[in-house]
Amino acid sequence: MANNAEIFFEEAGTVMGEELTSRWAASAENYFLKEPYKRRVLVVSQEYMEVTYDKFTFRVMKDYLYHPEECWVKREGDLVVVGVTDFLQTNAGDVAFIELPEAGKEVKQGDEAGVIETIKTTVTLISPVSGEIVEVNTALEDDPQLINSDAYGEGWIFKIRPTAWDQDAEKLMAAEAYFPVMEEKIKAALEK
Repeated sequence: MANNAEIFFEEAGTVMGEELTSRWAASAENYFLKEPYKRRVLVVSQEYMEVTYDKFTFRVMKDYLYHPEECWVKREGDLVVVGVTDFLQTNAGDVAFIELPEAGKEVKQGDEAGVIETIKTTVTLISPVSGEIVEVNTALEDDPQLINSDAYGEGWIFKIRPTAWDQDAEKLMAAEAYFPVMEEKIKAALEK
């Protein structure tokens, strides 16, 4: 947890917020994780926004863009790194196998770009942007659970050289727009 994270505790429509150091934030968060689902803990730092419902914590990185099909993208020079969201990996369960796309493959935004198999389901990966896949994360072949343990870092799936970045980026959501969409999906999943 980042130092000086701002934490909000919500119960029955009342929100209380205060600036806390990482030590206090961690202990406050752990306390509220033991409480019933009706409590919601929101953490906002410079790098991310995070929400905890029940025992599940979901993180959204602020400098990434998000596709409605639960993929994220991050610009790195002239390339775009692609992975799956924390919501998708948490909701789908432990990743057992991943079918990676081939390097050199041309894709359009929304095209199939691989498959993730988990203990609960099979997820078709889509390409959130158009372009040429130039690199795949081969570490996932030996350790696909990197997606679960570090969805926004070592669990990245492929890198793409975009061919229509400006048009594709318009169809993606900034973190601030994606976060409430994700929260609605969390609430729906927890009500099942």
